[in-house]
Amino acid sequence: MKIAIAHDYLVQYGGAERVVEALHEIWPDAPVYTSMYEPSAMPPSFAQMDVRTSFMQHLRPLRRRSKLGLPLYPAAMHSLDLRGFDVVVSSSSGWAHAVITDPDAYHLVYCHTPARWLYRTDSYSRVERFGAAPLLGPLRRWDTRAASRPTEYFANSHNVRVRIFRQYRRAATVVYPPVETSRFAIGRAEDFYLCAARLAGYKRIDLAVEACEGLGRRLLVVGDGPARRSLERLGGEHTEFLGRVGDCELADLFRRCRALIVPAEEDFCITAVEAMASGRPVVGFARGGVSETVRPGYSGVLFEQQRPDLLANALQELERLDIDPMAIRSRALRFDVRRFQARMRVIVEGGEAAVEPAPLTAVAAVG
Repeated sequence: MKIAIAHDYLVQYGGAERVVEALHEIWPDAPVYTSMYEPSAMPPSFAQMDVRTSFMQHLRPLRRRSKLGLPLYPAAMHSLDLRGFDVVVSSSSGWAHAVITDPDAYHLVYCHTPARWLYRTDSYSRVERFGAAPLLGPLRRWDTRAASRPTEYFANSHNVRVRIFRQYRRAATVVYPPVETSRFAIGRAEDFYLCAARLAGYKRIDLAVEACEGLGRRLLVVGDGPARRSLERLGGEHTEFLGRVGDCELADLFRRCRALIVPAEEDFCITAVEAMASGRPVVGFARGGVSETVRPGYSGVLFEQQRPDLLANALQELERLDIDPMAIRSRALRFDVRRFQARMRVIVEGGEAAVEPAPLTAVAAVG
């Protein structure tokens, strides 16, 4: 079979790009089609790939501010030449599912989430929402048409599976994303909590700051973003902002933290699984992917509403638990990259019938 991989854009490195890495390891000869590629922003593994870009590659400012290219992505995806491929695997959070394939090709979409900027605009700033408002109607109609063409959808969590049905009326099968659990090891816990996320308003890091300051607990915050200044003003003597850190330093922080705090609703939250792979529990908001990966009382504690007092109560509950780091790591191994790759290989090389999607009625019942 001739196999190709498609992805929205390769201008920043995160969980979606790790999926592309894992897919390319399965099929190292598969070219990777994308709207834009910024080699300096990606790890060395991408330099070994045959990356093929759209006309947007020549618009260099967009590689640093990809949101400004909003009106161009539909045309960019349609311009990619995917003729002659038997299988196309799209890693999509909004654009790559729209690539045009041969009529008889098997087009599998691994969906991280339906486009957040089209359907969950409250997670963006007021200025961003105002600028994008005239485009939302036409882009939503285009996105719905694009979602009707792929052969099959796969979701990175049950949370996203429900969203796919609500937005696209497409059934999807859950395949959890790959986590490099071998990069993490159990260490001796120290007396601090950890947050590791992009510092944007919708990540609700403010809840962790308020809860830890109120309890007098030390909190280390990893990451950067537009909300950093306001969070630093909110923080006090117990909160320290570390900015961006490298993979090795983050792995060390996971090993040593008392627990990872995840105050937002995440699509899946690879960070939570990485913390568990380090034997550390997770205190998280009981919505989204964290509710699927964290077992309350066993590998962490969940709180039901995004309120600092409820998060503080969850931290105190965690401190009363008898935590078994080896058991927590064992749970994380369920999401290891090798399991993801083995399942994707069977799905693709076994054809369309390898994994049956859930009936539409079953998906509707979840919501």
